[in-house]
Amino acid sequence: MEAAKTEVIVALMAKVGSLFGNGKLKELEFRNEDLQNRIQEFEVVTLLQEEQYTRQI
Repeated sequence: MEAAKTEVIVALMAKVGSLFGNGKLKELEFRNEDLQNRIQEFEVVTLLQEEQYTRQI
């Protein structure tokens, strides 16, 4: 599933690059990476909160 998601993102980014130019593509890639990092941080925090909650029960 992750591989398919990655393929879709790469194809989309290639199309966006051809529409907006490479400078815009680099900016979008940077923002995408930043969002992915934020999602990972959120997932870690969520897991820690779930563990803490289950300990309290």
